[in-house]
Amino acid sequence: MASSLHLIIFGITLLTTLAAHGKTGLLYSTAFENFNVGPDLWNGQDGWFSNSYAQTGGIQGIDNEIMEGLGKSSFLGFRQPTVRWNYLTQQINHDPVGEGTATIEIDTLIGLEDSTNEKYDSFFVTLYNTQGDFLAAIQFSNERESFGIFYDDGVTVRNTTIQFLHGELSLLAISIDFQNNLWSADFDGIPLFESIQFTASGNARDLGTFSYEWIVTDPDPAMAGNNWLLVADCNIWAIPFGAPTVKSSIPSFNGEGFPTLQFSGEIGWTYQIEYTNSLGQWLSDLPNSTFVATQFGQIINFTDEDPHRPEMRYYRVRRLVTP
Repeated sequence: MASSLHLIIFGITLLTTLAAHGKTGLLYSTAFENFNVGPDLWNGQDGWFSNSYAQTGGIQGIDNEIMEGLGKSSFLGFRQPTVRWNYLTQQINHDPVGEGTATIEIDTLIGLEDSTNEKYDSFFVTLYNTQGDFLAAIQFSNERESFGIFYDDGVTVRNTTIQFLHGELSLLAISIDFQNNLWSADFDGIPLFESIQFTASGNARDLGTFSYEWIVTDPDPAMAGNNWLLVADCNIWAIPFGAPTVKSSIPSFNGEGFPTLQFSGEIGWTYQIEYTNSLGQWLSDLPNSTFVATQFGQIINFTDEDPHRPEMRYYRVRRLVTP
């Protein structure tokens, strides 16, 4: 399976490490480096499961080095499916409000490869409750008449007016306030929407499953596009009541060409910059990359002046409770 996907030069992900209090902190993180490689092998590893028609036929699986430096990643699409709707799902089964963690944060590094057969479909990041009922989704429409990123609250599908680039790995970051039924999402640091109604479905608000989905536009699945979705990484976090939100600016380069990250910090939290050159191993040994917030709303700036920095590097900020 050929690919023109390439890494964005750098991005920023905000992660939170918390003291034990109910089911808080990291709920799920992909570990693709531990997966077996091959077609049909995303399903059945580390709790991922697909619809029965996607278990064979090579429409999902695990690749190794589909792009240089990426390591192992998963894919959905490309080959002709048997049915229109195909998915890979991870079961979370978490009650955010009942567990004292009303906010769920999700970040996933994804890319969409375009069709070459002049047929175009849609891919989704979708959330369901513990009863299996639909709550909400973000749609990446590759259809030429409606190209771009949309969101679905269970009643209405709306256009964010933001588009994506084929062949780019980009960070989708989602924050969901289950108690107040609100959510926000950014795409490579660009807001898709902010503090709007999460679900209008009327279904119970808890986190059952998290899914990547492919829906063929044509009623006949034989008319599917050979477009496909790559998933390089996914992290799902439970944030306890009272934890401050963190806002970041779009990463940029300074006048000397060094990558610069800027984000807000709060008293009581320590912030550690981590980085990876391969998305397989995260490191935290950059100089001056640990920050202890001493003021409310403190603006924190970090510049990577590593002289051995490769052309491609990805960053994240780990937020820890200050001892």
